[in-house]
Amino acid sequence: VNPDAFETCFEEYAKEGYEIIYIGLSSALSSTFSNSEIAANNINEKYGKKVVTCIDSRSGSYGTLILLDKIIELVNENKSPEEIKNIIDEDVRKSFVAFVPPDISFIYRSGRLSALEAGIGKLLKIVPIVYPTKEDGKLKTGDKGIGMKLALKKLKAKVASHIKENNHTRCYISTCDMGKEAEDLRQFIIENTGIKP
Repeated sequence: VNPDAFETCFEEYAKEGYEIIYIGLSSALSSTFSNSEIAANNINEKYGKKVVTCIDSRSGSYGTLILLDKIIELVNENKSPEEIKNIIDEDVRKSFVAFVPPDISFIYRSGRLSALEAGIGKLLKIVPIVYPTKEDGKLKTGDKGIGMKLALKKLKAKVASHIKENNHTRCYISTCDMGKEAEDLRQFIIENTGIKP
């Protein structure tokens, strides 16, 4: 999304007197967030006050959705946009997001592996677990398993540990054609952490 598109959208709500909070895909993964900031600066300058507040999720997919749900809660508690930004920036550092692509091809397409490494990885049926880093939101391969079963076993241990250490009360699972594995992970979380459906 280019800055003009953001500005058009922000302007539509700004002229009606709304304060706007935007949260989007990690700035380390796309220029979209930078474009939102350019548009926000233009709108804020036009109105002579801070109308638009942009928050870098340093994440993607459901990692951003979790933060959006928290923003809605904070808005309903009548927190100011600046208070909300500060709370969400802190929550970003506490959140845990993981992506489990079905094979090593994802890592190869993102330029993190040579063709030879990707070929060996596919041959061995390596399944990577990818995490956005909390510092800057870049994607990093944290763990790998030989086959999906072992990769999910490693993910379960890491998820359970993180939930317990940080006293998390919510967890989201999103899947694309891996319904059985997602349900298995859901049951594990219910049985091994304080998070309930």
